[in-house]
Amino acid sequence: MKKSHLLFGILFIILSCKKDEDSGPCSKSDFVGTYTGIYKCDGEDPVSDVDYKIEERSGDYYIVDNDGESYKMTISGCSFTVPETNLILLTVSGDGKLDGTEITFNSKLSILTIPLNCTFVGTKQ
Repeated sequence: MKKSHLLFGILFIILSCKKDEDSGPCSKSDFVGTYTGIYKCDGEDPVSDVDYKIEERSGDYYIVDNDGESYKMTISGCSFTVPETNLILLTVSGDGKLDGTEITFNSKLSILTIPLNCTFVGTKQ
């Protein structure tokens, strides 16, 4: 009887210890701030001293590029996505991650249906 209780207890512990959805050590507020870094698009020279900002507005988070355009973000743990956003002649989408004070934003641009992949890597100021 003791063996069956022990086995039942071990089985219960194993089954109840499922892995939690770990979204990482980041909170949404960790993203907020100004990041300075390098912006590089396929086939182009990198541009230094580029600023991106992440702002919180009424509970929503936005990434603001060097030109002042803002794009709504969806944050999950230390990762984020930017859903497809249509501007006049430009479509932007992307994803990225926060690693300590460094942010990476991989953007997919479409200018008059011509695709362009760009990456921003910056450090929080």
